[in-house]
Amino acid sequence: RYGELDIVARDTDGVLVFVEVKSYKLGSLLDPVLSITPKKIKKILRTVRYYQLCFDVADVPSRIDVMIMQNGACRDHLKGAIYVV
Repeated sequence: RYGELDIVARDTDGVLVFVEVKSYKLGSLLDPVLSITPKKIKKILRTVRYYQLCFDVADVPSRIDVMIMQNGACRDHLKGAIYVV
């Protein structure tokens, strides 16, 4: 029903950051960002809301980032890639 959160952290300005990590190998034909479908976004948002309720942080400024890993290294860090309402 709920998904899993890859990374939950605080940014230097106190923002609660939820990070979806997508990885792929060099030479892969599919861009990992394309694997973040509307269905996946809905599941991420549902999981983030559940986390916020469980840990009483619903009023804490939050954002959802996407981190793209390629062969074990960070290729891209998309801050605020998914909007949190």
